[in-house]
Amino acid sequence: MTAPDIMYAHDAAEAWAILKTQYTVKNLAKQIALEQCFSNLRMADSSTISNFIREVRQLVNELALYGSKPSDKCIMAHVLHALPPRFHTLVSILSNDDVTPTLEKLAERLQLEEDRLRLKDDVLDNYALIMHIRSHILDRRHGRHRFSGPSSSHHHPSTPPASQM
Repeated sequence: MTAPDIMYAHDAAEAWAILKTQYTVKNLAKQIALEQCFSNLRMADSSTISNFIREVRQLVNELALYGSKPSDKCIMAHVLHALPPRFHTLVSILSNDDVTPTLEKLAERLQLEEDRLRLKDDVLDNYALIMHIRSHILDRRHGRHRFSGPSSSHHHPSTPPASQM
């Protein structure tokens, strides 16, 4: 049905029925598309918790506009399922929790975990850099020690000079 269909309505009730049918179909299609987006939403490895939670909130709010807002439990389950492997330890802990947190509380816990993981990665990166520098310094010291030994003019008494060999 199109807008011209309304022109041929005999009265306001028929026009309203035509509009209602048109927009109900469009709303249902939009609702189904939003539900699919919500189901397929995954946090990319390169994304941050704050960006991911922002996407989740946006989809949940849009679903609510179409009368299909998921429950807090459903939202939490989906968010936990959509997280990348680096969050699996926390996912295990939260999945076994008896209390279903709100999206805000879940976002706070996930943000803390993301910060902890980032700090851990920074510490490991710094440790690797320190070990590399230390190895380089030791190699140079070892190299200097090896080459700063007796010169060819001063030979060790137990070793005959190269000319006598």
